[in-house]
Amino acid sequence: MKKNIIIISTLAIFAVSAYGISTTNIFENQEQDEPLQVIDSQEPSPSEVAIIKEEDNTDETIAAPPAREDSAISNDASYISFSDTPLEFPVGELIDTISSVPDVVEIDGDLYVYMTGRFISQLSYVYSNDDGATWTDQAPLEIEGIDKEMIPVDPSVIELPDGRYRLYFFNMKVKPPGVETQDVSVFYSAISDDGVTFEMESGHRLMSDAPITDPNVIWTNENEWLMYFASEEGIGLATSTDGLNFEMQTHLGVDGIPGAMVLDDGSIRLYACGKSGTSQNGIDFEMDAIPKAFGCGPSLIKYKEGYVMVYKALIDEAKAPEL
Repeated sequence: MKKNIIIISTLAIFAVSAYGISTTNIFENQEQDEPLQVIDSQEPSPSEVAIIKEEDNTDETIAAPPAREDSAISNDASYISFSDTPLEFPVGELIDTISSVPDVVEIDGDLYVYMTGRFISQLSYVYSNDDGATWTDQAPLEIEGIDKEMIPVDPSVIELPDGRYRLYFFNMKVKPPGVETQDVSVFYSAISDDGVTFEMESGHRLMSDAPITDPNVIWTNENEWLMYFASEEGIGLATSTDGLNFEMQTHLGVDGIPGAMVLDDGSIRLYACGKSGTSQNGIDFEMDAIPKAFGCGPSLIKYKEGYVMVYKALIDEAKAPEL
């Protein structure tokens, strides 16, 4: 009996432009510098897997999910910022590169960050057990029962009243050749006991004939679920009484990729690309400009004695002024 060791590496180029949404609207405040060149670090990529199989003269090759080392998010990175107030945050520290629209949740005292990351067909996650000082490498997020045709992106994870975790995401399905936009945009959800292994929930959470992306879901003190999302008409709002069946309500008249949280007084704090503001009803926001909108797609939560925000920014804009 001999032991065969096979290492395979896959590299795929993936176009995030498949969203079908004009980036002029969503990223209008974000400077578009020349793309950075991705350089091979000579270290194994997340898609390299070694499988040892003991069989008589038999080799078995198993590949990890394809990695997107060269794509439209190659220059995106995720950052984390801590503050003692939810009204303003300093410039954050790097979490990881090739990482976009992150979402943060506290699980058993640790920080978990979900993202559109290094794997084409799966979402990614990392976690830190030392208050964000160090992070694990990106790992593919398991969603049991997901249709193999789906491409989940733009995660939003929320802890439910019963202690479980619900993941909302946009299905960026592959478009047929020559089709400029998808016929419909659909948000789905999956449920988890531990925040690591999720199981698909039946049906969809929200469907739109117009392009929408980047769901961000919060649960209010009035037992109402608010889903903010990005669209060509600006940030939109859908609501639900059970977290599963959402109804489209309105658009806020604010451009950007949303990130919101419920404050202690019941008001809603909303961050977008280049703007932030507060609302008493979750609809009418008084938005103020923030110095240079280098960050988009934020997610913020209460954490220990303060607050934490994660967001995505271009790698070469990491030293921008404070939010």
